[in-house]
Amino acid sequence: MRRKLIDNRLLSVCLVLFLVMSAGYLTGAEKKFIVKNGQANAEIIIADQPVRSVKFAAKELQEFIKKISGAELPVKTAPSEGGKVKLYIGESKYTEQLGLSAKGLEYGAFRLVSGNDWLAFIGNNENFKPREPYMHNYKKSEQERVLKEWDELTGEKWGMPMQGIHRRYSPALNLWQEDQCGSLNAVYALLRGLGVKWYYPGRLGEMIPEKKDIALPVIDETVKPDFPVRHLLMYYNEFWMARKGLPEKIENVKWQLSLGLSSYRPILGPGLGHGTMAVHSREEVKKAHPEYYALWNGKRATKHQGNYGAPCLSSEGLFKANVKYVRALFDIYDVPMVSVAPADGYSSICECGLCRGKDAPERGWNGELSDYVWAYTNRVA
Repeated sequence: MRRKLIDNRLLSVCLVLFLVMSAGYLTGAEKKFIVKNGQANAEIIIADQPVRSVKFAAKELQEFIKKISGAELPVKTAPSEGGKVKLYIGESKYTEQLGLSAKGLEYGAFRLVSGNDWLAFIGNNENFKPREPYMHNYKKSEQERVLKEWDELTGEKWGMPMQGIHRRYSPALNLWQEDQCGSLNAVYALLRGLGVKWYYPGRLGEMIPEKKDIALPVIDETVKPDFPVRHLLMYYNEFWMARKGLPEKIENVKWQLSLGLSSYRPILGPGLGHGTMAVHSREEVKKAHPEYYALWNGKRATKHQGNYGAPCLSSEGLFKANVKYVRALFDIYDVPMVSVAPADGYSSICECGLCRGKDAPERGWNGELSDYVWAYTNRVA
């Protein structure tokens, strides 16, 4: 009796599976295809004046669909007649007509949603635009120009936090590291769904499936990241290197984009640490204010840590200059956050009379200078 019951249940399961598979087969003729038999049956639609990351996303989708199927999808700013499947990348008047919006999709979040004959890749794709003054290239004349403008704005001789921002732009890809890339992340999500994998920069690390048919998916999915900042230190170091003549650097940045990384700067500001170094790094400050620097063995530490100098964290003048510097960054660049951490690399506390006794040797090497350093940063903050 028990064997018969099991057999009946198995028969029921098989029947249900057969009906489901049959239903899928019967409606298969009604499916829309992005690519059918290796032939393009879709077109990529972007806005009349697309932002940088949308243009790049369209190229990526076009390139990888061709790698997968051999079919090259045209990129257009308006859908054509003839019943082609429309692949909308980014917001446009056509996505507005469909009632689609990127509102609420922050930090690389995206929405993949399809209709009867369309698929939309929606996300925040805002172009990043640095505030002046900033370096547009790495020429010495450009550095001198920016530093002069910075001095005129502040009335001081501080280091310039935006001197290296040009390193975050890739000429070959026409992308800033800080560009919002929601729709690009949506494109990569679709490609992963088709079986594409990126294990390593360049062709060596790509896994590309072969498909002569790519069906239009039935999907309505919103993906929001768990962490707003998803950053690799090498990210910005490689970004500006992604230019013509350096194909391996271009592939490196493209691979990192496929990971869905996100810049820290919109949340954490121009630097992750050592913000106080800009206040005392220039030679003019060393000459005018030797009291800003730690006193070691009877000498002021103006050459410490790559010539930035080691600060005396009991110096009232340094403290006031540091507060003024932070306020200048907020006022001039409207940054969300400023680091007030001093230079690292201390080997011992400043030996001047103001600093004497502010260390805590009983805490050992790891904690000896904690009260000294954090009392200063807390006061500036």
